[in-house]
Amino acid sequence: MQALVGNGDCPGVTVPSPSLLMAAGKQSQFTSASEAMAAHGLSYLNGATEAQGKDSVKEGFDRLIADNCRSNALRWMQQLAPVTIAPPPWKRLSFHG
Repeated sequence: MQALVGNGDCPGVTVPSPSLLMAAGKQSQFTSASEAMAAHGLSYLNGATEAQGKDSVKEGFDRLIADNCRSNALRWMQQLAPVTIAPPPWKRLSFHG
């Protein structure tokens, strides 16, 4: 599609690239898989084997789970920080006079 637009005969008109349009917040209705992957930071998967793609997805999922666990642990610690725990009753007893 980009080739058809780019080869159009419009004197004095500069045709923007797909990446420039996407940076401006526009979305193409028709794009190639490699352009879509590059636009979303996945260009390293172009030409990858199925096994490499699966490994990449697994690594990303594992990273997501680990980040989520750290985030939840941090939130719980922040929520529990104001809690003070009283000493056990036997430590509060006084046996001296």
